[in-house]
Amino acid sequence: HPRSEIRPFDVSAVYQWSPNKIEWHNSGDLLGDGMAVTMNATTEGASTTVTVTPATPIEKIYARVRATHN
Repeated sequence: HPRSEIRPFDVSAVYQWSPNKIEWHNSGDLLGDGMAVTMNATTEGASTTVTVTPATPIEKIYARVRATHN
C-alpha cells in the first residue's frame, strides 16, 4: 500500500488478520486451536508491503490495517 510522507503524530496503526472477517487478531496472536499468523511490514520508498505468514495451513485469511487516534 502507499505510504504518506506526512505522518500524523496522533495516529497509530497495526496490521491485523482474521480467518473469517469477524474476529480480528494482531500479528503473532496464538488462538486456542493453535492457529497463529505473523505479519511483517517492509517499506521501500513510498510503498509498504505486508507479508502474511500462517504458522499452519489456513484455507482463507484476511488482512487489514487498523488505525487508532491516540
